[in-house]
Amino acid sequence: MPRCLVALFALFGLMLAGCPVDDGETGPTDVIEDPTWTEHVQPILQDYCSGCHEGTASASGGIAWLNSYDEATVVADAPECEGSTRAECYAGRIERGEMPLGAACPPGDDGCITEDQFTTLQNWVDDGFPE
Repeated sequence: MPRCLVALFALFGLMLAGCPVDDGETGPTDVIEDPTWTEHVQPILQDYCSGCHEGTASASGGIAWLNSYDEATVVADAPECEGSTRAECYAGRIERGEMPLGAACPPGDDGCITEDQFTTLQNWVDDGFPE
């Protein structure tokens, strides 16, 4: 089988399986009313999204934006995110059950981000993304 087909099948398999989700919950587990990126938001997202959105290159082809505050708060380049930051866009995609890609894990489902953690993310967005 040609190598390009093997790579295509591997990528398709990752899309179907979704990205690794770590349900270790090392980020805050209660609602934080005035969250900051460094202390509250980044740890939550790293727990659940780092397999596709952290590092220099993602095995799944996901955009690596969890490395820094600047990467998370830049305007997203995806058409469905029109004018939103990456963090806003992905918070919406989590809420709608579109993330992780191919293996949706909506807030509150077993092994997914908790409702309280998602509310913390929403509070951060609503507060204007404090660093």
